[in-house]
Amino acid sequence: MITHRFEDGRSLSCASAPWLVAAMLDPLDVQPGNRILEIGAGTGYNACLLAQLTGRAPWSPPSTSTRT
Repeated sequence: MITHRFEDGRSLSCASAPWLVAAMLDPLDVQPGNRILEIGAGTGYNACLLAQLTGRAPWSPPSTSTRT
């Protein structure tokens, strides 16, 4: 989704802006107890918000540690 257009015609897209995330989640009408599969960019932001909305929090995203 384009969130800003520069004077030279270039555009900026950012799906993680809080207002945009809220605009995407609101139409889902998430209710407590819903089960949702969220496949995102790896930050866990949407998944944490959905966990709060479904009443399944606390939740933490999987570790991206590269321990050997």
